[in-house]
Amino acid sequence: MSKKADRKGGLVLQYVLLGVLALFCWLLQSAPGGFAVIAGCSPVLLPVLTAAVGVYYEERAGAVFGLLCGILMDIYTVPSVGFHAVVLTAVGVVCGFAVKHFFTHSLWAALVLCLGAALTYFVLYWLLFKCILGGGGAWFYLVRFSLPAALYSGAFGLVFCPLVRWLHRRLSFA
Repeated sequence: MSKKADRKGGLVLQYVLLGVLALFCWLLQSAPGGFAVIAGCSPVLLPVLTAAVGVYYEERAGAVFGLLCGILMDIYTVPSVGFHAVVLTAVGVVCGFAVKHFFTHSLWAALVLCLGAALTYFVLYWLLFKCILGGGGAWFYLVRFSLPAALYSGAFGLVFCPLVRWLHRRLSFA
């Protein structure tokens, strides 16, 4: 086989494995009763995974991956009506763009962007669904649930960043 065919096959395998990982994370975070709930906060894994994909695969792949992950989350979450698809697409694009133009491809930059993606997701969710569309108690919800869940979710960047980096490097045939 030619190098071009090897490269294309490796890329398809990478995308299939990332899709399986996204489905697994979606099932974990959508499980009844929550996954790894600590003090009433459960992690939302897909924004962090999308940030890691955006960092290592750049903005186009990050956008497509974020869109697909967002659609998965929107299917499960009734009141969102496209919220997750839009936010996760933006996360994938911004993380890919940031690494391409402002940061280096380092693990620290990836971890910072994963934490930033988690904080962005939870703050936007809080603003839209608790402040604008919700009733009272928005500040309590922010302090009690959104910020701790964002930090908890961002910590999963310690798992996703090395995993996505390894997947990208190991299965890339030059």
